[in-house]
Amino acid sequence: MGSRQSGGEMPSGPEALAETLRELVGGRLRALGTYAGEEHSVAFVREDVEPKADAERIERIHEELVLGSIGGGYQERLFELGGLRATARHFEQGVVLHVPGPDYEGVFVSLDAAAADRAGDVIEACRAHLPEGGADGRPLLRGAG
Repeated sequence: MGSRQSGGEMPSGPEALAETLRELVGGRLRALGTYAGEEHSVAFVREDVEPKADAERIERIHEELVLGSIGGGYQERLFELGGLRATARHFEQGVVLHVPGPDYEGVFVSLDAAAADRAGDVIEACRAHLPEGGADGRPLLRGAG
């Protein structure tokens, strides 16, 4: 992914988020995906991760994320810590972040384990690109322009 879209415009939507995350974590960004309801899109996959990012696996990840979002309200009531901002899974070789947004929209990010200390910054950058998280208020999947 380059830093500019055709016509010399700055990227927006998922492409802009991918650039922001690469600025935050450099080459430790493994993958970035977005979803809105049944639609999902992969905005970035690092070259060495690409063989693992087949359509079937991406579909299973999308289903897992949407199903996980359904329980967010219950978890907010259970833990009484305010609104759910993100979930994280830390594996031996990587960190997986899910940043849910409104109306079953959200962001999925995979980082190398060495970038775990930047998870909070990555979550905030993702939230800023979600409709209620700031940025320009546009959903990630419904138009970049």
